[in-house]
Amino acid sequence: MDLPVRLFGTSIGQASLPSLSSLKAKGDLQSFKETLVSSLGQVLYFSLPSMAMILVLRIPLVRIAYGARTFPWQATVLTGRVVALISLAIFSQSATQLLVRAFYAIHNTRVPLKIGAFSVLVNIILGVLSVFKYSWGILGLSAATSISSLLQAGLLFIFLQKRIGQMLSAKVISSWSKMIFATVLAGFSFWGMMKFLDLFIFDTTKTINLLFLTLVSCFVGIAVYFLATKLFKLEEADKFLEVFKKIKQLKKVFLPPQEILESSQSNPA
Repeated sequence: MDLPVRLFGTSIGQASLPSLSSLKAKGDLQSFKETLVSSLGQVLYFSLPSMAMILVLRIPLVRIAYGARTFPWQATVLTGRVVALISLAIFSQSATQLLVRAFYAIHNTRVPLKIGAFSVLVNIILGVLSVFKYSWGILGLSAATSISSLLQAGLLFIFLQKRIGQMLSAKVISSWSKMIFATVLAGFSFWGMMKFLDLFIFDTTKTINLLFLTLVSCFVGIAVYFLATKLFKLEEADKFLEVFKKIKQLKKVFLPPQEILESSQSNPA
């Protein structure tokens, strides 16, 4: 769960901080909001399908991590439920990484500190209630973690809007709604491919087959998500494609330089 948060939330948040700070120093609040909303869209673009992938493929991932034969099935199911619950907070924790840095850019560290402390308190209270009053055990602790994370991201967004102005335009809401719909499509693709491969192709009692099942399901689901976002003409999909093209061009850096030899006829006699 922590991998996509650090890979997308932390990295995009760190990359956005210098730009946000510079725009705030110039007093260009409109560009500040546009950059923040654009960065937040990129965070959601990557974190939402990651959430769907881990949520749907939780059992194969647990079996790969802990062993398909050595880890008891009952423990596998319980761990899968824990993974499902905490995966729901992937996009909120990723967004928090950016929103906190947006507060830093406007020279406000008190609000994210207070909100963070409040979310920790909520997490503790919900965890204690779920374990000692409702006897939900580890599932209750996982749910408490996700709920407090969602609360933290929501409060950060609300309080940030109070300081810099409205960020949710009709275009932004439409774009994010399309991302959510594409994520749902990707989730069904993850699930459908996993079931098909499990029933008709792979004997998942073997670890190598389980690994192939997970990789193929991930590839199909991610491909469906990308094609859906391209079909919806989302800017984030175009930006991702541009980055991918630049990555492909990196191989030119490692090619040996070509020597251009002039013909003897071009040399003076």
